[in-house]
Parts: sequence; structure tokens; C-alpha cells
Amino acid sequence: MVLKLLKQYKKQIIMNKALMFLVASLVSVASIAQRGNVELGIKGGVNLAGYNGNINSNSSRTGFHVGGLIHIHTLNPRLAIQPEIVFSTQGASFNNGTDKIDYINIPFLLQYLGRGGLRLETGPQVGALVSAKFEDNDGIEYDIKNQIKQSDLSWAFGLGFLSHTGLGIDARYNLGLSDITKGRGDVKNSVWQFGLFYQFR
Repeated sequence: MVLKLLKQYKKQIIMNKALMFLVASLVSVASIAQRGNVELGIKGGVNLAGYNGNINSNSSRTGFHVGGLIHIHTLNPRLAIQPEIVFSTQGASFNNGTDKIDYINIPFLLQYLGRGGLRLETGPQVGALVSAKFEDNDGIEYDIKNQIKQSDLSWAFGLGFLSHTGLGIDARYNLGLSDITKGRGDVKNSVWQFGLFYQFR
């Protein structure tokens, strides 16, 4: 029991440090936005969220995401770095109700810029828990924040298209890498995202 608690504590420390690192990186990136090789943007869209791992059969919870991005051009014209800050409604649906787990997510993406506006992207994402509730089939909500860990670690894979107007579309899959629960088993987030974004030029 003690060893299990120590392992959970160490994992929590690692994820908290990762969150602090990504936040610090985002602040540093924002400070160079005036150099001309950085473009700011906004984004939003639909989530199809569920769980992977040791969990009873579940289906997707339909939600949304909205946030901002910083697109950084590198010395290689085919490569860019894109950190984001995104509010994301996640969780999963079950026969008796729905987990409504919401995060502030900070992905830090490496992008390959193809011809014609095509983009491929991948990178780590750290999430900070905002709220956690279970809503039963009668519409009654129960606070379950004490059952969910304060941070989440995942890896993002995506593709997108940017038009010459600055408007773009993207699709992304966020694969959960860490157990998000406290003692409910090995439960990891699994989130598909489809949306629009706009880069100011």
C-alpha cells in the first residue's frame, strides 16, 4: 500500500514538473512574438472523448474545445513549433450516466509544413484538471473531483490544412499516457478533436 502511494506521488510530481515546464516554455515563446517569426491564432471545435484502459464499456462524450495558439517558424521552412492553451471538455458516457471531466490542456507540437498548406503534427500534452462531475440519467450531477488526478499527460497526433486567408481546419487524436483516476484502475483519456483555427498574419 505504501509503495503504491509512493509511486502515485512520484508520478504526480513528474506531471506537475512537466506542466510547469510547458507553461514556462509557452511564456518564453510569447515573449519573442514581436520578432516577426511568430503568428498568434485562435481555435475551437468538437471533441469525441472516451477512456482507454481498465474500465467498463464506455462510449464517447461529445464536447468541445476552444483556445489559443502560437505558431513559431523555425530556421527550417518545413518545420514549425506550436504550443497552445486549450479548454477541453472530456470524459465518457456509460449506461447509467456520463463522466464530465474538463481540462485546461497545453500541447507542445512539432509540425511538418507540407505543400499546399498541409500540416502534420505531433507532441506531448499536459492537462490541468478544471472540474470533474458525474451526471446520472436523471440529470443529477455529483462532484467526483476527489476521484480524479489534478494533471494528465497525453501525446497528440494530428493533421491540418491552412489556407492563404489564415483560416484552417484540423483533426487530432490525443492518446492518454497516464492514469487519470485515484484508485479506480488504469483509466486513460482518449480524445478525438475536429475543429477550425485562424492564424493572424
